[in-house]
Amino acid sequence: MIARYANLTIDLNNDSDVEYLIGDGKLFRDAMTHPSPRFPTGVDSISKMARVVGISYSDVKRLIDAATNYVAKVEKAFGRDWLDLTSPTRS
Repeated sequence: MIARYANLTIDLNNDSDVEYLIGDGKLFRDAMTHPSPRFPTGVDSISKMARVVGISYSDVKRLIDAATNYVAKVEKAFGRDWLDLTSPTRS
């Protein structure tokens, strides 16, 4: 929405990081941030618990990498290089 307001186009179609974040990444986030408040009796609750308990280092690394890459792409589209520590926009 902000890009549209600023008359910018950010093309994230066919972006593997975005696909991961709205797919498996969202499932990990949901499992960690929205645990079931009751004893797991349904398939969704069990899969959430299994996803949290079974998360691996490579899963966490992929999630962090995808999120970092996504932010970098959006910031770059706004003309900011947030990885450049000397950038005046990084204060």
